[in-house]
Amino acid sequence: MIKKHYEGNSKRALNIVWNAAGRYDFEPPFLAFYSNGKPDQYFNMIIGLTVKWFDISQIVAFFDNYSYLKKAQEFDSYMWLAIENCIFEKEKVSRPVLSALRIKRAKEFYETVQNYSRQQMEMQSIPVYNQEEARWAYVLGKKVVLLSDREKKLSKALLLNKDLDTEGLIQALRSILKEYFRFDTDKVTKERKNNVNLSIARRLQSILYKNNKETETLFVRSGSGSGNKEGSVTLSHEDHFINNIETLQKNRDYIESCFGSCIYTDEEMKVLEKDICTNSDENCHVWITNGINKNKTIKDAKASKSIDTFKDQINKNIAFYNSRTYQIQESIRNLSAQISTIFESYLRCLPQESKSGILESSKAYRLSLMKDTRVFLNEGDEKDYKITVDILLDASQSRMNFQESIACEAYMIAESFVRAHIPVSIKAFRSICGYTVLENLKNYKDMHSYGAFNYVAAGWNRDGLCFKMLDHLYMDEEEQETERFLFVLTDASPNDSMPIKNAGAGLRVKEYEGLAAVDDARKAVQSLKKHGINIGAVFFGASLHLDNVSIIYGDDYERIINMRQLPDAVGDLLRRLLQRKSL
Repeated sequence: MIKKHYEGNSKRALNIVWNAAGRYDFEPPFLAFYSNGKPDQYFNMIIGLTVKWFDISQIVAFFDNYSYLKKAQEFDSYMWLAIENCIFEKEKVSRPVLSALRIKRAKEFYETVQNYSRQQMEMQSIPVYNQEEARWAYVLGKKVVLLSDREKKLSKALLLNKDLDTEGLIQALRSILKEYFRFDTDKVTKERKNNVNLSIARRLQSILYKNNKETETLFVRSGSGSGNKEGSVTLSHEDHFINNIETLQKNRDYIESCFGSCIYTDEEMKVLEKDICTNSDENCHVWITNGINKNKTIKDAKASKSIDTFKDQINKNIAFYNSRTYQIQESIRNLSAQISTIFESYLRCLPQESKSGILESSKAYRLSLMKDTRVFLNEGDEKDYKITVDILLDASQSRMNFQESIACEAYMIAESFVRAHIPVSIKAFRSICGYTVLENLKNYKDMHSYGAFNYVAAGWNRDGLCFKMLDHLYMDEEEQETERFLFVLTDASPNDSMPIKNAGAGLRVKEYEGLAAVDDARKAVQSLKKHGINIGAVFFGASLHLDNVSIIYGDDYERIINMRQLPDAVGDLLRRLLQRKSL
């Protein structure tokens, strides 16, 4: 199952929300942060208590009514100020610590704004700032700031009482928006039902020209995401024009027809995309499949033609193997023997904790403090290590002239690990119509490696996004103690038709190619290594891309010119990865 992963400040904010809600089985719709990125403890607690007291799905539906507006972030701030008072009044008796936290939060507001520069103050939404200052002055018993009559009325309106249920709360919030901001959520909902295109111009304006003022606390919409809704639009990097839901669905149908159904549910894929299709990969999509159903009737003529081409290529791959069976089987015997020898040499003697041996300095304190004598490292005894190997194939169109060779190379590597009794998978990836498609050609449980011959090249290759996808999937696996090896067969030339999201550049875009794409892939590889994945590359490409493979993978790569060099290249790469791990 795919789950959303939180790191750093997001994880801390999430824990605050969960603790306040008293449950841990949901993705919060909002997380609160200060403008410097640190989690806002008090407001994250308020969010968690909101989940406790109200039907959060109805609250989220209310917020969605104005989510497309340029002022959505400002509206969020007003609404949470209103909810804050309601929650505080409900909880202050049973949770006395909340009063102290509220006062602390009020003091933090004044400490924060005192340090604002002139530029930071100019970036503030002054109407929101005035309401925040009025609230925290009220909490601290300070003299209320000078407000207009309208602002005074709004400040009082935001002090919602404790007697509200979900329906009453939503009605009160609607009344505030209607009376003070002339925004009628009931009218908008009806108009959307009657005419889904009514707000497209407004939505487009908010996408192209959004210039929100900052607020002291930023409420980040979180959770698994609800996906695009009827009538919504997105700005496509591919052609820089508006793509409606019909076009997006057409692209998805084509991907599914050509490469097979996604093995995860729509909700799981929304979680995955929300986590990884961010920053440079914003507006991209991902798809994970076990391959096409060759017996399925495809109605779409374009997809049907593509599948016929794929089937022809699969037959060519098999014919290529059959014409070189002796050479390939000899290479498999060679590599399989190397793999067995390598693992026997390195994994048997990995250091283990012991009561004697070489002192592990980072744990020395445990000896006197905790009377823990297992602070030494000693040569380990032979034990059963859980190991898996993944082979990742670049299946972009740049590999079109090498499809038969790459299919056989993948078969050779996989079959060698199978014979060494090590679970191995084969995956291929390519990017088409904004989707990075990860295709499983062989799973760990498959006792043979014939799936490698289903390899076909098509489309582009967004290496960074594929690595991010694998990183996320590895983190989802229950067996976290597994030693994972990832071998990438690549030409080290990431290139995609979907440009890089260029924050703050308006409509200007940066193509996903060259050094920008290489650096994106490098960062994703570093993340995999950080999470304990032993990743290395077998480079089979043009000399002009040698610098790229070095930037992306460091020293963890081997270059081959022909298929005969593959066994020694994989063996040397495996030794290097294990040596690096034992240092």
